[in-house]
Amino acid sequence: GESPLLAAARHGHAEVVRLLLAPQPRSSLAAYVNETARERGDTPLMVAAKARHVEVVQLLLQDWRVDVNQGNYDGRTALAQAAISGFPAVAKLLLETERVEPTMPDGELWSPPTFAATAGHLDVVKVLLE
Repeated sequence: GESPLLAAARHGHAEVVRLLLAPQPRSSLAAYVNETARERGDTPLMVAAKARHVEVVQLLLQDWRVDVNQGNYDGRTALAQAAISGFPAVAKLLLETERVEPTMPDGELWSPPTFAATAGHLDVVKVLLE
């Protein structure tokens, strides 16, 4: 199973994500902001970035508890997922936080610019080089 936050991020349910990130007096959901999915080790931020859920990415980036540089089982970060998916809007949002390490390599020593360039995502490469 997944936590409610991971499931909502995966499916792009921004209002549910907003509710789950809000302080709750009797909730332990805050512990799940960096929870990883079993199959790949992706966090809520990674699954939202990969699925191009811009509003969910924005909400997660506003929460200081979210580790923007956490890697999945392959060492790929949310920015790497955005580069692989070829979505410049998500890559730009991640870079604007100034907490993201733009050239953090994965386990194979590939960085987000390498993923974007290999996939031919020129618009993402431009965002990453700005």
